[in-house]
Amino acid sequence: MVKGKSGLTIAGLLFLGLLLHFSGCSSSDSNSNNTNTNLQWGECPAYFGEQGLECATVELPLNHDNPYGETISVLMARAVGNSTEKKGDVWFLAGGPGSSSQYYAENMVAYAKRHPQWNYYTMEHRGVGASTKLDCPNLETTGAFYGLECYQELEAKWGNGVQYFNTTQAARDLGSLISLTQQPQSSVFIYGTSYGTYLAQRFMCLKPQPVNGVVLDGVVPAGLLDNMGAIGWYDQDFDKVGRAIMERCGADSVCSEKMREITSGDPWQAVEHIFSLVDQGGLCSPFAPLDRETLRNYLGTMSGDWSLRMLIPALLYRLNRCDAADQEVLNYIIGDRAAHQSADLKSAVIRTNIVVSELLGPGIDFATALAYAEQSFFSTDLTVYGTYAREMGGWPSYSLDSCADRFPNTGLPILILNGDLDPNTHVDLARFASEAYDKADQRLVVLPGVPHGAIFESRMQTDYHDKINTCAMDLALQFFEDPDKSLNLSCLDQLIQPDFSGGTERALEAAQAAFGRDSVWD
Repeated sequence: MVKGKSGLTIAGLLFLGLLLHFSGCSSSDSNSNNTNTNLQWGECPAYFGEQGLECATVELPLNHDNPYGETISVLMARAVGNSTEKKGDVWFLAGGPGSSSQYYAENMVAYAKRHPQWNYYTMEHRGVGASTKLDCPNLETTGAFYGLECYQELEAKWGNGVQYFNTTQAARDLGSLISLTQQPQSSVFIYGTSYGTYLAQRFMCLKPQPVNGVVLDGVVPAGLLDNMGAIGWYDQDFDKVGRAIMERCGADSVCSEKMREITSGDPWQAVEHIFSLVDQGGLCSPFAPLDRETLRNYLGTMSGDWSLRMLIPALLYRLNRCDAADQEVLNYIIGDRAAHQSADLKSAVIRTNIVVSELLGPGIDFATALAYAEQSFFSTDLTVYGTYAREMGGWPSYSLDSCADRFPNTGLPILILNGDLDPNTHVDLARFASEAYDKADQRLVVLPGVPHGAIFESRMQTDYHDKINTCAMDLALQFFEDPDKSLNLSCLDQLIQPDFSGGTERALEAAQAAFGRDSVWD
């Protein structure tokens, strides 16, 4: 069904991706340029939190191979540009898997105002947010993953339908929504971030609906690298970026000198020294319960945050010095103070189902993942918990189709964007994907100093608070205008690099927010 705020109901089943069956009353569309008048657009759920967005809920098949069987609800949102010279639609795909597309809400509204020649769409992945939710709210997760008890609870409700909450069915959902919203002779582009890049690549393999190009931001490769998927590499990649951050500290005179107060070696040896003190129980005695796992998880989280990563050397410095002021700072930050998307918007079930079935790969097991995590210094342990869910948690893997574990053979224009300080989807994964996408109009752009989610975090020197007018979006807009044309890469020179000296306004602002202090080091 398609439902707007008014409660008007329209059927929305697709037959073979082409035939639509409608029933109920027709409705006007708030966009006078939109010929799909059967869609009723209304207010979005409150959690989207943005004026200027419209939402509609569409009933789609649980299993697209059985179009007249059981259905689920899929929410889509849009921000409509008011230009009379429309060029087409841009579809944003959220990460996770299991995260809400609410992440894009503020940006979509801003884009519609700044670049009104486009309409901007997103969808809530099946199983997430205001789409038909798949969750076990009364059960606890193990490291953000569910186990067999949750699966059995869902199986009692859905039977074998749990297997259809997967990437392939979500890609076909996207095809259905594009077919409902696309204007005649208008262009359609897809912009995926993180897991959204994996979903976009599945879309390219299935080809449920023609599009004009795809942007992959923070690449989760469709194919396996050394027999492992992106989550198989996840914990190792965090440690790689942690080392790169400490190398940048070493290149800064202030930061390197502070690290030499910990140990006479280079900054990475300072990290090793701090962890050795943790292992011995001799690190900052008021925080003796701070164990290796807790510290590496916290450092891993900080390494992926645009602001917090600048404070990693200072945190190590304060742990080592541990004076009264440092203890106040540590009291302030121990425990997760990072901003996270509300848990009720995410679906840990979708995360578990897709990671266990598709994103680990056969080349990694729990014992190997745990051994690597235990000797690493930067990690969120997602590989550990994912392999645990697969091997000990009892979560069954669903069957994969012919599009899984391989790159689509496509001539579509593709723009790959990846920060070289992205721990979640390491730049090596983007380079691996670019080897598969080597045709004309398929290119990789590496963004120096940028962490995960370049669309938000490739901030430029004009305003380091601005997460709308970013370098990644500048490049994407050029791509949308003409995917065959060479890109003007001048924004790369304007990217703000992390400051490890502690002397810039952005570093001091980060210290105030994270440490509750006006100084990074003192």
